[in-house]
Amino acid sequence: MEQAGRSLPASAKSIASMVMQRATAVEQAVSDVGEEDLWRRLSPGTNSMGNLVLHLSGNLMNYIVSGVGGQPYERDRPREFEATMVPRDELLKQFRAAVTAAVHVIEDVEQAVLEHPYCGPEHAGEDNLTVMLRSVEHLGYHTGQLVLMASVVRS
Repeated sequence: MEQAGRSLPASAKSIASMVMQRATAVEQAVSDVGEEDLWRRLSPGTNSMGNLVLHLSGNLMNYIVSGVGGQPYERDRPREFEATMVPRDELLKQFRAAVTAAVHVIEDVEQAVLEHPYCGPEHAGEDNLTVMLRSVEHLGYHTGQLVLMASVVRS
């Protein structure tokens, strides 16, 4: 990505592809464990796999779909970490909807919009492109956690 012109069109497909790859890994990790294990916290003070998936859905919707894409969304971040025993199918439905919406924004957003300052309460002084990339990085970070958690639960 060029810094001077902050060009994205060719990179948009790569960024969208990264989101889809991470989403596939999240879905596989969620599918690899039992329903109860999905909501088990491996140790005190940690999050369950289910909570992390809710958190990823909320993050994508809040920062990319709403913050960059301008679509309405009311995030309930505390619920992302307090919820328990949301059925796997519903959890994955929410996650897939967030991923699909985020990918559409990434693929369709105009360059000028990416250069605008982010208008949410967090990330003051950053532009939309930077916030969007932070959200994608966040997805990758938690994807690694979910893959590891699924491996630990299965063993």
